[in-house]
Amino acid sequence: MMKMQEETKAVYEKYGVSQMGGCVQMLIQMPILLALYQVFRFIPLYITQLKNLFTAFLIDNGGIMSASGYTDTMKQFGENIDWSNVNTAITEINKFSTENWEALRDAFPAFSDIIANSHASLEQMNTFLGINMSQEPGFGLTLAFLIPVLSGLSQFISVKVAQGNTPVDDDNPMAASMRMTTYIFPLMSAFIAISVPAGLGLYWCYSSLFALGQTIVLNKIYTPEHVAELVQKDIAKQKKKGKPTLMEKMAEAQMIQAGKDPAEIRKSLSDDEDYDEPKKKTKTELKDEQRRRLNEARKRMAE
Repeated sequence: MMKMQEETKAVYEKYGVSQMGGCVQMLIQMPILLALYQVFRFIPLYITQLKNLFTAFLIDNGGIMSASGYTDTMKQFGENIDWSNVNTAITEINKFSTENWEALRDAFPAFSDIIANSHASLEQMNTFLGINMSQEPGFGLTLAFLIPVLSGLSQFISVKVAQGNTPVDDDNPMAASMRMTTYIFPLMSAFIAISVPAGLGLYWCYSSLFALGQTIVLNKIYTPEHVAELVQKDIAKQKKKGKPTLMEKMAEAQMIQAGKDPAEIRKSLSDDEDYDEPKKKTKTELKDEQRRRLNEARKRMAE
């Protein structure tokens, strides 16, 4: 494993490619994900159609919040909750069970019908496979608890398949890190899925299963031997055209940015010890070459 890492590092250094290049996309994604996390946790506050169903009986047309003794009545659903705050009330009511919704209707009989209609609409919009996707699964033994379990399990299987049959050297310090990755990431996925709305956990399950299927298919199609063959064909094709390979282009671009001479770069990348930098052709020479190639193609077609 250590030898492989050393060889990989040497290849990166040879072609002037940064090993941290893949982290750039994460730097772009993370601020967006952090901003969306608040939306995931408090879905009814950010989706107008859902929020309107709550405000319909909370504040619209003199809702239950304007009823006498509203705050004291709502304490039966939670003592240390600021029920006078609309957003807090929406967040907490969204967690209500069917029994709590029934108790809310009994507590405010004048608004019983509108509460029942809002509850029915919310159930229809949020329920999928018998699970309310806007509620957190929690640690209770409910159907929703299957989502965190499946999320962790699918993540674990996906990691194991991605690792394949790669042997792990117990004497290698990286072996312990690989084992931690195999088990810690799925556990983290399951734990987070417990504390966020079930819909997000279901999305993680789907993502892991999709990645798993993708890995299995690609491993079947692109075996190491097949990939090596494709790479060699591509290199031969590019050299036949007189064009640099993609890796050579990347290396040259990065080294030019570092202030190095392109000619020296191409010479260092060439396997030919007697490599001479080709002279840049003029426009007239390029046109003559194009005409020559066109005439040769016409002759081959005529034959």
